[in-house]
Amino acid sequence: MINYAQNFAQCLKKSKSSSLDSQISHYRGLNMPLPSKNNNPFALIQAVPSKWRGLVGKLPSGFLVFDTPVNGARAGIINLFNTYLFKGRDTIEKIIPIYAPAGHGSNSPKDYINGLVKITGLHSSEKITTKEQIESLCRGIVQFEEGKFWLSEKDFQNAFKLAADHVKFPY
Repeated sequence: MINYAQNFAQCLKKSKSSSLDSQISHYRGLNMPLPSKNNNPFALIQAVPSKWRGLVGKLPSGFLVFDTPVNGARAGIINLFNTYLFKGRDTIEKIIPIYAPAGHGSNSPKDYINGLVKITGLHSSEKITTKEQIESLCRGIVQFEEGKFWLSEKDFQNAFKLAADHVKFPY
């Protein structure tokens, strides 16, 4: 499979005078879901991107582009902890209305919550307190965003370990 994000990174290095929009224009016509095309399994969107490891750019929509799926997943897991779990947003029903708010694209928080409940087996109001629950939630988000879980087990575990080392998981 072609790694579009790595091609994007090479394009950025070669063409410093072109605008970001022109450098990514070829992406818009590719028939792949955004998460896998851009190595962004959690579909992170940031108007002003954090200084994520492996970040190579962002689309005009704010959708982040990473060099590898591992770095994209690492960012998504760290974001889940820093923005949600460490701030007391520790259930699916507390996380998703902020993570995927209504009115942003075609987001439906209710559908997202129901989808995660079905995928993970967690109840929407169940506190997420164990490593197993966090892994399940992470897998569920990746699956819901893409329609399937597309990361290799090795990449997922590597990203999870890198994220755990970064935020010092208390679990």
